[in-house]
Amino acid sequence: MEHEIVRSVAAAQKDAQAADALARQYLPFIKAETAKFLKRIPVEGQDDELGIAMFAFHEAAMAYQSGRGSFLKLAAAAIRNRLIDYQRMEQRHAGRSEERRVGKECSVTC
Repeated sequence: MEHEIVRSVAAAQKDAQAADALARQYLPFIKAETAKFLKRIPVEGQDDELGIAMFAFHEAAMAYQSGRGSFLKLAAAAIRNRLIDYQRMEQRHAGRSEERRVGKECSVTC
């Protein structure tokens, strides 16, 4: 099975249509990795995390070098890392929004 994946990834690195086909073929894997992170099933068209995971999978496919380990392990780590980065960014953004809201309230009531 791993040899088939390696061939598909090599094709994806050379051809955008093959890359799209690879992502479609492994969409269940991408959803499963996203679900592990979210601790729930991601909803297509609703959860930004699924799009981020798909992009991370694509990046992993473009960066993969055969003979350097399992592609799926690399892809899983790339997905997890991108989702962690996204979560941190969202938390920072939410913190700044809360600071602005509290600051505005204080300037009105303080």
